[in-house]
Amino acid sequence: MNQPYSDLDVSTLYMLIGESVWQLQHLENALSTHTTLRILEWKKSQGIKINETHAMKSLGNQQKQVLGQLIGSAKKHGAIPKSLYMRFRDFLDERNWIIHKCVINEYLSLRNENNKTRLFNRINKFTIEARLLIKEVNSFNELWYVEKGYSLEESQRNAEKILSDAEKNN
Repeated sequence: MNQPYSDLDVSTLYMLIGESVWQLQHLENALSTHTTLRILEWKKSQGIKINETHAMKSLGNQQKQVLGQLIGSAKKHGAIPKSLYMRFRDFLDERNWIIHKCVINEYLSLRNENNKTRLFNRINKFTIEARLLIKEVNSFNELWYVEKGYSLEESQRNAEKILSDAEKNN
């Protein structure tokens, strides 16, 4: 049965979409960072000298990409294993739906309890998958980092110091 939607329904929808976009951006950041490290590693193996300016430019180039391009770049540079590639493609399809089609396809969903529940669950599932993929990418990054002989503990201390300094300056 169709009924008018409530302010709470609209607020819930906005909160769910906002959370999903927030997690999406965290995933894009993790994937662009890991892919950049893999690209820089490859360039270094080819004898190309890497400095901070070059590294930051490479990171900036990855961060400019939309998710589909970023997934392609990550696959090309071995930043995600082939076994995980289909999960990223499926995630990209859901991202495209949320960003480009959700309003068009779901504009009446808040007026029907079953459709509203289905919509909220779909967005929530996307958010959960984003978090899981972030963990996967971070695991790849940590494994790569340790395999290269770096210390995760030292990196964590440096990151905490940078964060502390940033908070003091803000």
